Amino acid sequence: MKLSRGDWLAHGMDVLAKEGFDALKADLLAKSLGVSRGSFYWHFKDIRAFHAALIEEWHQRATQQVIDWLEQGAEESRRLNALVQRAWTVSSRTERAVRAWATHNPEIASRIEAVDTQRIGYIADLLESAGLTPKQARARALFIASAYLGRIVLGDSRSAGLPAKELETIVELLQSGA
Repeated sequence: MKLSRGDWLAHGMDVLAKEGFDALKADLLAKSLGVSRGSFYWHFKDIRAFHAALIEEWHQRATQQVIDWLEQGAEESRRLNALVQRAWTVSSRTERAVRAWATHNPEIASRIEAVDTQRIGYIADLLESAGLTPKQARARALFIASAYLGRIVLGDSRSAGLPAKELETIVELLQSGA
């Protein structure tokens, strides 16, 4: 079986979400795929290079692709609502695993900090475009990001109790100038 770099990264994301960061070792990953470690090293210099590529893959999936999706598919006035609806309905398993990994790895923690900054900045931009001042937008963006992280801690089953209409009302309140 010949695996591509993308295959390794996709498998790594699945393993991270299901088994945690301790399972992100070349020999364990190769064994679970039924291939030799040589296949792993064909695509990655070492495990650190794999980890760096994996966290970049997470960033692309969990942030950049979401922003691109919003920019292409939602009216500007509906983007924040679409973002919040998505954030409260997709599985938080991978996000939780990445954040747990960051508690043991300063490089991952640094990358997460950059992603959080990007996310908060994007949300603040959406709030400013809704008419809030930069100061209001920044404070509310930080609140939304904090609420999302709280959802991660609570887990998917507890946060599933927020109906779409209630989330929409919350977004409307946060976008209002009051």
